[in-house]
Amino acid sequence: MAGRGAARALAFSPDGQRLAAGTDGGDLALLDPRTGAVLKRWVLARPVNALVFERSGGALLAGLGSGVAARIGLD
Repeated sequence: MAGRGAARALAFSPDGQRLAAGTDGGDLALLDPRTGAVLKRWVLARPVNALVFERSGGALLAGLGSGVAARIGLD
C-alpha cells in the first residue's frame, strides 16, 4: 500500500474478503487481499494505531493517535 508512512495496523473483515491497512501517516485503505487492489482510501488527521471490523463487516473501528477512535462506515 503506497501512502504516507509505514503500515502500522492491519485487520481482515469477518468474511476474509477485505483487508484494512492503516499507516503512521494517517492513511487508511480497504484492500482486496487476493489482488492487492485498493477498494477505498481515506486520509485521516492522525496515525492509525489499531483497526478492527465490526462483526457485521459493515464498519471499521480505528484507534488513532492521542486516544481518539473513529467509526468508518463501509456500506
